[in-house]
Amino acid sequence: MARRAAEREAVNGAAQATDLLANAVVQPALRDDLLSSSPAAARARLTDVVRAHVLSPALVRVKLWTATGRIVYSDEPKLVGEVFPLRLDERGVLTTPTTEAEITDPRRPENEFERDQGKLLEVYRPIWTPGGTPLLFETYTRYSTVTTRTVQLWRGFAGIIFSSLLLLIVLMLPLLCGCCWTGFAAADNAESDGQSQLAQRLRTAAGAVRASIGGLRSLLVDIYPPSLPTAGLTAALTDLAASVRGREVDVTLELPEGMHTGLDLDVEQLIFRVAQECLRNTVQHADADTVSLCLSVDSVRVTLEVCDDGVGFDQDSVGRADGPGHFGLRLLPDLARQGGATLLLATAPGAGTRWRLEVPSA
Repeated sequence: MARRAAEREAVNGAAQATDLLANAVVQPALRDDLLSSSPAAARARLTDVVRAHVLSPALVRVKLWTATGRIVYSDEPKLVGEVFPLRLDERGVLTTPTTEAEITDPRRPENEFERDQGKLLEVYRPIWTPGGTPLLFETYTRYSTVTTRTVQLWRGFAGIIFSSLLLLIVLMLPLLCGCCWTGFAAADNAESDGQSQLAQRLRTAAGAVRASIGGLRSLLVDIYPPSLPTAGLTAALTDLAASVRGREVDVTLELPEGMHTGLDLDVEQLIFRVAQECLRNTVQHADADTVSLCLSVDSVRVTLEVCDDGVGFDQDSVGRADGPGHFGLRLLPDLARQGGATLLLATAPGAGTRWRLEVPSA
């Protein structure tokens, strides 16, 4: 939910940027003779403005359409003068002014010159010439900028969520401990009074509370591994492997003795989180007997490999909304890219799973 909210906010940010460009840059540069039989001067003026203030490595295309579907301006000259029927939603923003955003469909004929640009976000809204003629102003932005912003926003949401969980756990642990000991003491008193059935029920309830305390402590370690900032990455990974061994999975480690990665703490946290999520996936979904975790370093990169002999899965299903419950794995590639790392996956149904994370060591 946090990720979807973050993506909506990122798309809204791109739409707001288009609104700003439309109002502050493009519309003031419009001239009525752009629609005349001699539009060269008006078009040249607009080209200077667009090149100087609109186009960027992220924003790769601009189009201006009339209500009849004729392109009267584009930074791609081959599009100027072409006519393509406007879609219903595009006509709608001209009659009811608003700003809309959607993923560009490269199959549409009007998008012929954007097909080599990768995934794009298309934002369109009306602007008006000085004489009041409405035009459809359309921008095409690389979706990678939306993805990057989504990860940044999601990490902000995640920080708030995790901080709230930490606070909740810290506040609940003393209360639960008190309830646990009170329950056992009450059970002893009931046993002394000859109320054996009541004593048994109290001990059962106190035992359940004690199990909850253990679960909260495990969650606390999952959220913030104490050995990472103090003892380093290899110690944190050793602790992580120990927690998995208690879940009927045989874990083997290859961690060089006394190794110091030389990485910043946030990068070490990235490596730990990738290892943690991969091991969690092994325990919850892979039905594996063994899993290996290997950490190595050379002068170029630090490499983490996590391999299991489990059931594997269809790689394409991880990114689909109807795919299996690998939600954490959907976020890992984005998090890796944010940290300047590369994350590779090799898996197939019945063939186990192998993750390889490469982080530049310099």
